[in-house]
Amino acid sequence: MENIEHALPQIGAKLENFYWKDIYNMDETGLFYRLQVDHPLTTKQLERRKKDKERPAVIVCSNGDGSNKVPLWVIGKFANPRCFKHVNIDNLNYHYQGNKKIRMTGLLFQDFVHWFDARMTGRKVLLIVDNCLAHPKFVEGLRNVELFFLPPTST
Repeated sequence: MENIEHALPQIGAKLENFYWKDIYNMDETGLFYRLQVDHPLTTKQLERRKKDKERPAVIVCSNGDGSNKVPLWVIGKFANPRCFKHVNIDNLNYHYQGNKKIRMTGLLFQDFVHWFDARMTGRKVLLIVDNCLAHPKFVEGLRNVELFFLPPTST
């Protein structure tokens, strides 16, 4: 708590330089799309099976006033999944990346930030990210985006 209280004035001072529409927050989360419920709503007993813990990572990003929700980035296990065999991935409402470990890496983070920077042409925006080891502290070549890392253990 002391770290957070100490960092709040610094965070507030940084946010005062931008409008809410120009402040973006980005974070990644896991999507357990195959995980079965432990306690169903019905009274019928469920079979005991091994839990499927496969989960793609989903990168979510939006601005402060909610007027711009950036398309999702999904990090899956395979570079070319079978489910996309006859699908034009460019027509989907999200961006897909393959990674064996199904999690954010430094290179994927840089790819996201450069892609985001290209979308913000003509604007000056602040991108707030957490202090994760996979997030490099410096990304070269940004013209429209300023990165702001939250202090450790403050998310």
